[in-house]
Amino acid sequence: MHVGPGESVTVSAIVVGAAERGVLWSVDEGTAQPGSLGSVDAQGNYTAPSHLPDPIVVRLIARCAADPGQFTDVLVHVDGISVEIVPDVLGLPVNRTAQLTARIFGAPGQSVTWSLDDDATHGTISVDGLFTAPATLPEPPTAVVRATSVVDPTLSGTASVQLTGPVTVVVSPTEATVVLGASIQLTSSAQGAPDTGVEWFLEPPGPSSGRVTSGGYYLSPDYLPDPPVVQVWARSHFDTLSRAAVTITLVRPPPDVLVMVTPSAALVATGSSRQFTATVENSDNPAWGVAIVAPVREMHVG
Repeated sequence: MHVGPGESVTVSAIVVGAAERGVLWSVDEGTAQPGSLGSVDAQGNYTAPSHLPDPIVVRLIARCAADPGQFTDVLVHVDGISVEIVPDVLGLPVNRTAQLTARIFGAPGQSVTWSLDDDATHGTISVDGLFTAPATLPEPPTAVVRATSVVDPTLSGTASVQLTGPVTVVVSPTEATVVLGASIQLTSSAQGAPDTGVEWFLEPPGPSSGRVTSGGYYLSPDYLPDPPVVQVWARSHFDTLSRAAVTITLVRPPPDVLVMVTPSAALVATGSSRQFTATVENSDNPAWGVAIVAPVREMHVG
């Protein structure tokens, strides 16, 4: 049985020896992508994919509804030539480019002619399949790119480009000072994009810059890099050329405050006095005060 790309054919199977004559149809996809070999409905109507599948021989399985362990198969050959553009659906902001690739199935020649189904306000396409979005958003904001087979100009494939306005990535904060070994939560969004999500990454990369999670949580390194500045970037999922950075300045933690009292121990008789002095290091805080608390022991002399 033969069918062309995108065409349909009806196959049938008869159940013998069972009261229930129902048949359950399915496509044996094996390791192929789901749906890439076509589809078959409950009545046995098989529809081939719009592009030639790999392999081009598709196995349809008919199982007995009463006993699914009993089955037979039908082989369908998908013949002809088809043209496919990869990707066939994509989103693109204005003033951006996207490389498209055409594949021809069922013919030795792979040459295609690129064109747009729309006017120049929707963008341009080069002879190599490089699509350039327009500078301003057209109406409607959709461009249809077509690749036509040179061998058979009656065959072509299309790709749909959904055009959007410019994308701006916003981060908060834009600058921060972080102590070694500490962390900070950063936030970002890609404004103007259908997908506002971003990808976080570090410049320079590597453990000396610390690390950042997919949620924008930055953890500083344990040692001070040279120079002690890290750029934490947020890049738009939708438009990878749109990005913004948070400038992180790394600093060492302040030294511990030391308080020294002289003398460190003393024996003072009841009713007597003794002068103590205190020295505070690693602090310029004038509010520091020192309180001396010591147990009092009564002494009798003589």
